[in-house]
Amino acid sequence: MSLLTVNLLGGLDEWLHGGAHLHGWGYATAPDPVLLYARGFDPATNRFRYEVNGRFGTTASASSGVTVPFQIAVQGHLAIGPLRLRARPNPGARPGLGADGPVPQDVGARFAELLANPVVVILGLRDSLGFSSEQVARLQVVSDSLDAGNRPIADSLQVEAQRAGDGVDPTALLRRFGPKLTEGQENIRRALERARAILTAEQWSKLPDALKSPARGASD
Repeated sequence: MSLLTVNLLGGLDEWLHGGAHLHGWGYATAPDPVLLYARGFDPATNRFRYEVNGRFGTTASASSGVTVPFQIAVQGHLAIGPLRLRARPNPGARPGLGADGPVPQDVGARFAELLANPVVVILGLRDSLGFSSEQVARLQVVSDSLDAGNRPIADSLQVEAQRAGDGVDPTALLRRFGPKLTEGQENIRRALERARAILTAEQWSKLPDALKSPARGASD
């Protein structure tokens, strides 16, 4: 949450002293720089006719109050969704500290997140996309099959990350996890192909693009 204001001092000036007795707080106003206005042209004398600007050198606030209105706003920021941990190590950071580079546990958690089951999310859209009971049953079979194949992979990534400890080179850890991550993403790709065959073309087209292809791996 944050509080934003515009011309706070100008607003306080008008509140404390009234619009008729401003002290000039807040935004400074530039004086009127126009001395003469051209009002016409006299062809007989071949000269322009000018009128003196009676407000030359005065400021707008002298007669019309606060020129920049006082404004106040409350701004809120809400992040929805999981925290995206960095999987790329920082060469300048000592492995395992986690200040600028990931600790091994964070890398393992990130990889396990990349193996999340997208079919579960697709099933969550059953009402909005109008899935039939048969489609729901078939998709559930695909989801269960994917969980059975990828859960051991995700668990092993977590175990290996914990065993590695804080002294391991994150680059070497990423390289070690690569084959298992690729295997898990291949399982996801096959599950999505099965899900696409179950859904109609219209239902599939309405799915978010992020659900239609496996997340990229350790190169992200």
